[in-house]
Amino acid sequence: MKKLTTVCLMIPSVFLLIHSSGVSAQVGIEANGVYGGSVSLNESIPFTNPSISWSFNQTVVVAVRAVDREPECVGTYKGRCTLLINGTLILDSLTNTDDGIYTMTAQPPDLTAIRTSTYQLKVYPPLSAPVLSSNSTNNNKLVSGTYVSLHCDGGNQSITRYIFFRDGKDVCSGRNVACSDSYLHFQPITVSDSGNYTCVIQNPVTSNTSNTLQLAVSAPVSDVRLTSNASGYLWPGINSTSLTCSALGTDVSYTWSLKGVPLPQNLRYQLTQGNSVLTISPVSDNDDGPFTCTASNWINNMPSNNLTFNLAANVSNVSLTSNSSGESRIWAEEDSVYLHCSADGTEVHFSWALNGKPLSNDPHYHITTSVSPPSSDLTISPISKNDTGSFTCEASNLISKENKSVTFNLGWRPEGNISCSAEASGTDVNLMCSWLGGNPAANVSLIFNNQTMTEHNNVTRSVSTSSSIQGSNLTCQGDQLGKTSQCTVELERPKAPGHDNNSVTKGIAGHTVVLTLTLKEGLPCVFNWARLTPNPGPIQNPSARATITKYDIISTSLSSSLHILDATVNDSGKYECTAKNIIGAENFIFNVNVTAQGGGNDESPKPKTLGGGAIAGIVIGVLAGIALIGILAFFLVRKNKRSKERERINEPGDQLDLPVYSTVNKQNGGAAENQNAQDDVKYAVINFAKNNSSAKASNPAPEETEYSTVKTSAKR
Repeated sequence: MKKLTTVCLMIPSVFLLIHSSGVSAQVGIEANGVYGGSVSLNESIPFTNPSISWSFNQTVVVAVRAVDREPECVGTYKGRCTLLINGTLILDSLTNTDDGIYTMTAQPPDLTAIRTSTYQLKVYPPLSAPVLSSNSTNNNKLVSGTYVSLHCDGGNQSITRYIFFRDGKDVCSGRNVACSDSYLHFQPITVSDSGNYTCVIQNPVTSNTSNTLQLAVSAPVSDVRLTSNASGYLWPGINSTSLTCSALGTDVSYTWSLKGVPLPQNLRYQLTQGNSVLTISPVSDNDDGPFTCTASNWINNMPSNNLTFNLAANVSNVSLTSNSSGESRIWAEEDSVYLHCSADGTEVHFSWALNGKPLSNDPHYHITTSVSPPSSDLTISPISKNDTGSFTCEASNLISKENKSVTFNLGWRPEGNISCSAEASGTDVNLMCSWLGGNPAANVSLIFNNQTMTEHNNVTRSVSTSSSIQGSNLTCQGDQLGKTSQCTVELERPKAPGHDNNSVTKGIAGHTVVLTLTLKEGLPCVFNWARLTPNPGPIQNPSARATITKYDIISTSLSSSLHILDATVNDSGKYECTAKNIIGAENFIFNVNVTAQGGGNDESPKPKTLGGGAIAGIVIGVLAGIALIGILAFFLVRKNKRSKERERINEPGDQLDLPVYSTVNKQNGGAAENQNAQDDVKYAVINFAKNNSSAKASNPAPEETEYSTVKTSAKR
């Protein structure tokens, strides 16, 4: 209600602006509508996002649109009008009260201009059919040369135009005819004026046609013709057709016959236009003809030509055959099937279904059709187990359909090979043989300790672990109509043929070292990995691969792999994989030797050979700890060695670069003889000869390189 009030207040303001400035208006556009119908008052507002209002007789609001709002109709117009964004107003369900003036006002959002349009709407009631009559007492025996008038009586209706037709053509332009409002005057009538007359009344929005008035001017019957509007096939029960009998002459009447006898009384037969037109709605199988029309008057009569329809035939004699007959077994995924469907009838269409549903577009279905004779072939290659059920071929056309079905004796093999398995269940072991998925079900036999059990699909036997089952064999045998499968499982501890506990797996620092245990085919196992030396302890498999930092374990039921990621020499040592099944567990040893990339026993590449004029040296210390993570620091060189080196360095021309050392403090775990002792480790101390030209000439000293000197505190 608040929105409506706002719109109503806006309208007077718009009227004031119309008379003040900047107004473009279209005035006096005529619009016509029919009672109960619709009318469109078309506009094309040039503004973007305009505000729009429509009013009736300048007092009643019809429809509005505010800026950025949806258009809406209000008041009594709500629900029977539509306002478009371009300003067009559509009124529905028109009544006489809708006669009047409609005004449209539109403004852009900035209110810089106004557009108005005015429409004068006239609502006309629908016209009822007029009555056409003649001033002659006997229209069938008019005489050429007499004056005859026809009157088109439309009653007290709003009629703006009268049109007269003879046999569907406007007759007012004839040389001997004068049309005046509702009258048609023959001055005088001639033989050529014979025919069927109608009149049409019109106003600006509606029209209607009168009855047919037949006028006949005396002349003998001649040139009788029978025609049909049918072309091609006529479908019985669906199509309709009209037959028209035409003739020249005076006072002509028409009679009809079918197959030489008068046309029977039937609601499907309708005679119009003085019995000259026969409408058959719909045609039937009995309308195959011939049809004949006879034209007569008081002077003579004459029959027409015979007319026969081309009637379409019903679907019949549907036949469905297959290359697979009787109860013979068809194997899914192995055999192919061919189906042939044929039928009699006109324009037969074939469709295929499986269990009442149309066939899918699966490529193993291939369909071909033939038009003459009508047939369809379905090739299923290969047939699958999803093709279980009834295949149906339906032959149909526009008027009838028939179908035939066939069902195959379909079988399919079990999936894969038979499986043998054993699972612990408390103090018992469940032995299982399984070969599932076959149709018909496979016969499965479980053989254990000279006892055999046979069932369909799978067999289970429970044995006590208290009995001596270790070393026994579980054998499973399957048979499905000649196809067999067998497996055997030895109930024993895990075995790994070819695994040598003394073999060594070599690796290079910085790469991944993979230890793989592959068991003999048998019972499924679970695996646990542990490190034995030098840092004993279990190895846990990371819960998320994205967070793997050191180890990754990948296992199946009969194999397991330990991945040592980004290995270092510190990963050298012994590893153990424990494989456990329901019989017992076995341990398997792996010896790992990781070397540095240069081939030494440290993790850093050996320094390249240096010439006499090269830089003093490059030293990289990498610490190997037994139980602790190495803590980096500076190593100190023995005091006596350090003093000697300093003397050489201080001599002119023989300066040495000082290498950086790493110091490891070991507490009770290394070679130190007491708790507070500290081991000294010295790496790659490079000693150069003195840089003295005379000395070099007389007695060149060799370069001295000392590698990896390790001494404990107690032995200094």
